[in-house]
Amino acid sequence: MLNTTTTVTSAELFNLLQAQKNWPSGGAPVLLDARAPAAYAKRMIRGALRAACSPDDGALVVEGPSRRWPDQVVCVYGDADAGAPAERAVLDALRRDGRARGLLLLSEPFEAFRRAFPFLTARGESSKAAKRPAYPSCVVPGLLYLGDLADASALGSLREALDIQHAVTALAELPPSLKDSVAESKIKHTWCNVRDVEGADIKEHFETAFAIIEAAREAGTAVLVHCSRGVSRSASLCIAYLMRKERWGAQAARDFVSARRPIVLPNDGFWRCLQEYEKELHGERSGVYAPAVTKTRLDDLEFELPPPWATDPTHTGASLQVEKADQVLETLPVGEHAMYTFGRSLTCDFQLEHPSASRMHAALCHHRNGGLYLIDLKSSHHTFVDAKPLRPYEACLLRDGSTVVFGASSRAYRVGGAMAAVADAAAEDDDGDGADAGHGAEGKRGRMHPKKWEKKRRCVSTSCPLSHGARLHTPSASSLTRGRSLSLPVGRPPLRQGRRTQPRRLSALITGSGVGPEDQRHALS
Repeated sequence: MLNTTTTVTSAELFNLLQAQKNWPSGGAPVLLDARAPAAYAKRMIRGALRAACSPDDGALVVEGPSRRWPDQVVCVYGDADAGAPAERAVLDALRRDGRARGLLLLSEPFEAFRRAFPFLTARGESSKAAKRPAYPSCVVPGLLYLGDLADASALGSLREALDIQHAVTALAELPPSLKDSVAESKIKHTWCNVRDVEGADIKEHFETAFAIIEAAREAGTAVLVHCSRGVSRSASLCIAYLMRKERWGAQAARDFVSARRPIVLPNDGFWRCLQEYEKELHGERSGVYAPAVTKTRLDDLEFELPPPWATDPTHTGASLQVEKADQVLETLPVGEHAMYTFGRSLTCDFQLEHPSASRMHAALCHHRNGGLYLIDLKSSHHTFVDAKPLRPYEACLLRDGSTVVFGASSRAYRVGGAMAAVADAAAEDDDGDGADAGHGAEGKRGRMHPKKWEKKRRCVSTSCPLSHGARLHTPSASSLTRGRSLSLPVGRPPLRQGRRTQPRRLSALITGSGVGPEDQRHALS
């Protein structure tokens, strides 16, 4: 039985209503209107259900699809301040019912919410009553909004509803949908050219964003700051603004923004920029700071997908059981093909919906020794195996019961059906015939002194006669890629934004924990 009820303001409820299903909250709360039927018919919050208690036994009666609210957070609102009898009766009935995951109560009357957000209300019988459009998260009411590319594609409606007169875009490239939106809405637009990688210097855009937001404050208008998902780049700009304006520390500003948009997660490089910016604001350093640039090494020139050691699985019963909050959502079979990819891209075998997932996040490959290996594709927010982050492009042997998490997602992927494969792979690794066996000096790694191993590996890399712009290509084997093969240019990073790759290694190093002995910088992309 639920014993606690949390009160929320109109501004807090507005942000809660913008939550999507792949957010930590699991989506927006279900709204129950505890007012009289006539008041509900005249005006209501879009998407709300009419709720009342039966005069006979006090049971809760919900008009509409009642199956929408069990196992979810429920918010109750009425005509008076929090504590009105009608609202309390509905809350008591929800506690007795016990099927709601959490209870919220609007601390202000419905009329206060309607005045603040009239575009989120409608007549009870209108066609708009059941549809509630999405809006960016409100960081500072009437001034600063934080959103994603979908929000920026509807600048015209944001200008009308929220009085947004300026948009700040933190992207490496401007998509056509954004250009069309800016042209149609005719609002001011500023482009901060920055990639969501650890080595990007986002600090150079802090002053630009601050000046734009302060100009909007003086003009009495609002600003939209957005990137692709509203998670890392644009969130860092909002955090930096609050740090300078309110004289807050980096952590305090981050907590403030995260409370209004729970998916906020600056990458490690941006977070270091914000921490150094805090020192600069407090006079502890000169302000000359930029993230260290990752140096390109000869052994980082190329990484192939699929790896040369990938082959058709010998154990076809391998699977990933998707779990969330101790509940099994589905089971993904991964025992049919040599490789499976995970990410937000539509070309991936399994799409990841969480905002922290990269376009190409990770790859699951079957080794010719029978093992099942997971490779992080230099994702922005890491891939975790049993709560340990994987280094980019280093394969990790999976065992039955291992738990895989992509980025900051609350979903866990539990490995099954790989026990026999693990036994074969472990035996082969013990004999020195690991994942890179048969590929020059790398197959003898376990038998060499580390310095001698590094010398031989450099010789293998430097003896490769590939010139600038040449390409390494995986042998065309339909059993490996189901008819598709991936190749990347050597000598320079690919320009294709969807892969977000930097110069890569010639082969993946197989380890049991996913952490190799090389002193490789842990870069994110």
